[in-house]
Amino acid sequence: MTKRLATIKILFLALLLAGCPNDAPGESTDTSASELEQFQDSHYITEGDGDMIVYAFTDPQCPACDQLHQRVAEGATPNIEWRWIPVGFLGQGARRDAANRIEEALDVDGEMAEEENRQLAVSLGVRSVPTIFYRHPNGETYHFSGGNQQQLSGLESVAEQYREEQ
Repeated sequence: MTKRLATIKILFLALLLAGCPNDAPGESTDTSASELEQFQDSHYITEGDGDMIVYAFTDPQCPACDQLHQRVAEGATPNIEWRWIPVGFLGQGARRDAANRIEEALDVDGEMAEEENRQLAVSLGVRSVPTIFYRHPNGETYHFSGGNQQQLSGLESVAEQYREEQ
């Protein structure tokens, strides 16, 4: 019985390691290349100038989103270009705030842009903010919700791999 349990543990560990390339944060998504192109058409605000591009849906009234913005501003991910996609998931006030941010940064109709961003988020299955999407150097698209220090360190590791392969 002990040998059988040890074999099961080894197989389980092997499956876990196979499913997590290079400690990439998040899970692989079946987002197609055409869906990823939708990000380029979204109304995003750019921060940073790294080789790897990361898209993040954020809400101006979300405390976790504020923490993510702060960590990035403090230099947690120097090899990443962040493309913030403001959405108003947390009510009408959040929608107005997101629209104002977009309008100030991009000189577009903020309300229309926020609505388009929110529709994109819903079409991609985003249910909470912040939600982050990125393409791994292996070609797969990953996404995750959050933005804690461990996830950002993992993203930065992926960005370093990306830079080495460029």
